[in-house]
Amino acid sequence: MAPLHSVSSPCTPCHAHARSVSSRAWRWAPLCLALLAPVAWAEPAEFTQAAATAEVASETVHVQKDHDVALTVRGAERVQVSAPETAQAGITEPDQIGINGLSPGTTTLLVWRKGTRPLRMTVEVTR
Repeated sequence: MAPLHSVSSPCTPCHAHARSVSSRAWRWAPLCLALLAPVAWAEPAEFTQAAATAEVASETVHVQKDHDVALTVRGAERVQVSAPETAQAGITEPDQIGINGLSPGTTTLLVWRKGTRPLRMTVEVTR
């Protein structure tokens, strides 16, 4: 009699196993959503509040798509853009902000500074 050989792998998916994993994952979904919702909703509200009280910059920052611009802002601690699909910003060195143009459009950049109101400026990304 010839020896029997199994052709199935140790982790062959079956429909019953896939359903049980899927249903277990869905049990955790409401908890995950409940825990992450305050984080997702808190950031836009903070941005809106800070933008309302921010000092407004007199000039618009112009950046070409796929290019970077560096700005010097004394006391810069944190930055945020209103439309992250248009531009990205970050603090690159003390008192220096890097802005990267991602797609054509306009966004608002907020710069939180030590000991003073945030600074609000318009960033325009061109082709």
